[in-house]
Amino acid sequence: MIRAIIIDDEPAMQEVNSQLLSECFPSIEQVGTANSIKTGIDLIHKENPDLVLLDIQLSDGSGFQLLQKLPSYDFKVVFSIFGLPSPFLWGVIMGLLAFLPIIGIIPLSELLSVVIQVVFFKLTKGRRVFKMTPLHHHFELIGWSDTQIVQRFWLIGLVAGLVGIALSLV
Repeated sequence: MIRAIIIDDEPAMQEVNSQLLSECFPSIEQVGTANSIKTGIDLIHKENPDLVLLDIQLSDGSGFQLLQKLPSYDFKVVFSIFGLPSPFLWGVIMGLLAFLPIIGIIPLSELLSVVIQVVFFKLTKGRRVFKMTPLHHHFELIGWSDTQIVQRFWLIGLVAGLVGIALSLV
């Protein structure tokens, strides 16, 4: 059984995460909750968890500050960003997350091709958008060689990565 704790300063988010654990992950046992850096550190030392669901912004600091105050840790961390104050959230979204679809255009296109194919197939009772998914298989079936696909995806990924990084620096 995996032992987990939730560290979040918002009771509603503690409840959401608690329900998520109990309903979707029955092999994870929630052993406690905390609402600040201090109570979180105390709970970590007391319970020795395998997993910590950690709010990225707590009332008395950040989840990163909590981790920095620990001499070492032997648990996995899952960050939660649902309850962030608006300026911080917009900073993260505008400064970083907004450019991830550009930087990761190839994995995103592979994923979206599968989603589009499945949804379209179910809605139209058997018709397809692509010959085969993920997207690279579609290109194989229309005659591209493996080398062409790898080279073109690599080039598109490189250019998109550079564009995304450049845009995030502006």
